[in-house]
Amino acid sequence: MLYEEAAANFRCRVRGDGRNLEICAYCTNEITDRLAKVKEWSPKTIYTMLSRLEKKGVIVHEKESRVFVYTPCVRKEDYIEAESRTLANRFFDGAMSQMVVNFLDQRDLSSEDLDELQCILDKKRKK
Repeated sequence: MLYEEAAANFRCRVRGDGRNLEICAYCTNEITDRLAKVKEWSPKTIYTMLSRLEKKGVIVHEKESRVFVYTPCVRKEDYIEAESRTLANRFFDGAMSQMVVNFLDQRDLSSEDLDELQCILDKKRKK
């Protein structure tokens, strides 16, 4: 969830073409201010989370003047793929079809959404 929240709530300093990872760098103040609003976390909790993410190799930081600037080490697509697999394994015994059906049952889909999904399925079937 962190990446999605960051992407939605933080101002990016460097962006890709929208299909690839947007290389973003966020200073400590940006991260704490925005995550504190979204998650109601204290700055200390946010610093702990950042430290753990850095230990896991998800982000790195550099010191610029008096602040740390954090940059992701993981491509957005790789992160989403890993999280999707984790979700499918944890809640659906690895069955992607069950996961997709669950998501579809939770939302009302427009005719356009259904057409788009059908197109995706048709492309997958051809591969």
